[in-house]
Amino acid sequence: MSSAPATQLSDRKVLHLKLIESKLRGELKQEDFDIMRDVLAKDITEIESARRAMIQEAEAALQHHHGLAKIPRAGEKSPWPPVTDRRGSDRGSLSEGNFVAQPHLQQFDFE
Repeated sequence: MSSAPATQLSDRKVLHLKLIESKLRGELKQEDFDIMRDVLAKDITEIESARRAMIQEAEAALQHHHGLAKIPRAGEKSPWPPVTDRRGSDRGSLSEGNFVAQPHLQQFDFE
């Protein structure tokens, strides 16, 4: 494949649409339409398969490069534990409006 799969896929879908339009205008015999439809359907399937393989290869290379675990897709359970506030209850949360000042952080030595 000489051009990017996305471009090839787009080109084949445009050809498929033009094929249908030509058939509806009566410019193609049924036999010619069937042959072209089958060829385009096969091309589209092959291009989509190649595109999926490229995406999987890129994801695998990225995960290997960064040493990451599998990144979950939408709706999948995360392999990482949920993020929690591990600072303790003596510290407040600014987002909840209950910030508690910590006296040991407010000590200054001006000697």
